[in-house]
Amino acid sequence: MRKLKEVTTPHYVSPLIYANHVVAAIEAEDGQIFTGYCFEATSGVFHLCAERSAAFNMYQQSGQTAIKCIIAFCDKAPYGEASGMPCGACREFLLQLSEKNKQTEFMVDYDKRETITLGELMPLWWGGRYK
Repeated sequence: MRKLKEVTTPHYVSPLIYANHVVAAIEAEDGQIFTGYCFEATSGVFHLCAERSAAFNMYQQSGQTAIKCIIAFCDKAPYGEASGMPCGACREFLLQLSEKNKQTEFMVDYDKRETITLGELMPLWWGGRYK
């Protein structure tokens, strides 16, 4: 959580790009922590979510693809009511990165330490047939 507070610095990169307003931390399979932040442009093609940014950092820095857990937040830690949940593109990317990521836990409620797995969020994932 401390690492995430350090990278949370919302600002405009340009009049059309807003960054650092959503941040994420990933615990890789070996226990290392990697962070990332949202880079949001008016062109949806360029938009990069915090979860994918953290996963890219993990892979670039360590070559790992399996993730133990992820926490993401905007203005405060996840508090239930679907806060902190990954978008569809992030869910898909994380499963394509490693099928082990079905076991990745997402923090649903920080205070209650409630989590949900990516497999629970994507129970009928199409890519499993390519083992």
